[in-house]
Amino acid sequence: MLKRKAEKKLEEWLTSNDVLLITGARQVGKSYLVREFGKAHFKKFIEINLYDRKDWISILEQADNAKDLIFRISALSDSELIVGETLIFIDEIQYAKKCDLITMAKFLVEDGRYRFIFSGSMLGVELNNIASWPTGYMREFRMFPMDFEEFLWAVGLNQSVFDHLNVCFNERKPVDELVHNRLLDAFYKYLLIGGMPESVQTFVLTNDLKKVNAVQEKITKFYEKDIIQYAPVEQRVHLETIYRLIPQELNSKNKRFSLGEVGKGYEIKDIQDDFMWLKKAGVALPTMNVSEPKTPLELACNNRLVKVFHADVGILCYMLMDTDIQMKLFAKEKDINYGAIFENAVAQELTAHGFTELYYFNSKKQGEVDFVIEYKGNVLPLEVKSGKDYTKHSALCNLLNNEEYDIPEAIVLSNGNVELTDKILYLPIYMIMLLAKSQPQNTHISLDLSTLDIKQ
Repeated sequence: MLKRKAEKKLEEWLTSNDVLLITGARQVGKSYLVREFGKAHFKKFIEINLYDRKDWISILEQADNAKDLIFRISALSDSELIVGETLIFIDEIQYAKKCDLITMAKFLVEDGRYRFIFSGSMLGVELNNIASWPTGYMREFRMFPMDFEEFLWAVGLNQSVFDHLNVCFNERKPVDELVHNRLLDAFYKYLLIGGMPESVQTFVLTNDLKKVNAVQEKITKFYEKDIIQYAPVEQRVHLETIYRLIPQELNSKNKRFSLGEVGKGYEIKDIQDDFMWLKKAGVALPTMNVSEPKTPLELACNNRLVKVFHADVGILCYMLMDTDIQMKLFAKEKDINYGAIFENAVAQELTAHGFTELYYFNSKKQGEVDFVIEYKGNVLPLEVKSGKDYTKHSALCNLLNNEEYDIPEAIVLSNGNVELTDKILYLPIYMIMLLAKSQPQNTHISLDLSTLDIKQ
């Protein structure tokens, strides 16, 4: 079984009474994770996949209430449900359009006999017409492709190496040279394979890139089919075109998406809806321009300039196969600029680590910086370098030297080792896996007015 960070969220859910909703793009590992977790933690595990068993959809859609739904599920089960020890997993719930399973979650929790997990592949764009969101009865989390750390788990990296990397990251000292070179090699392989669990598992079992490519081809066709099936009719042609243009546009000089490539009459006003649809569908990572690197970044967002990264860097490399990028990555050709590939991997890691809104900085006077994020209360610029000249970054220096922005530090990600120079921290590209958004701490606030009194 591939180890996933999402397992922790499932373990946390066990201590609650909620229905769990897991969202995320197709093939990111939602079903497999729940299946293995359910079998390990419950005496009875029931899986109803509405994609595989479309004949069951009408049976569930006729349910009038939670008790009726459970009754119908019991009829579909091959054995008796065990009260208090049964997990019911309904997968691809977007196909049950006439049965509002989300709204019904409240009543399933109140019934209390069984635990429920819902999941689906296009829920980001399908859950817009919920009658009543069951606040307080449902918890949700989104799954992404395997990040680089999960990939390293899959290939068996020793925990002592992770401990060494964390020490180097926190103390800002170089990684052991042997470890550094081996991890760079692993990162280049990750660029080719990506984070789709089936791709990773195929690599682990076979070490055959052609077989990995076959998996990537299948997933790409799934995504294109989903766009056709779920996209609003008026957006369908544009969305298909944008998705297919992602590799080409990233491979252009400035990596920005050219509206003219989408089609005649395509305008700025179309960007927000189309690019956000692809983001919600989980197949693309739009990265918006900010005119000023100040918090909150959202207020400085300029939708006229946008980069669009693929949700999985391995699929991006597969889609760029005609450019011979795979063989160049294999050989680690030093004269080749892998900027778009490196940046896509960074966008993917940032998204998986909680930075769900991605931005970059661009100014005619100061230049362009690949990413800017909000990190520990400050703006943190990130420059991604794939070549030898990673110490040359005039735009980054311009930001740091601008007193108006008051930026305390910047990071350059490259093939080099850890090094600190003034306000710039140079990190190996693979250390992006250690940069995560701070999670809010549980803060308990008490208020006791029992001693308050007014003397008459």
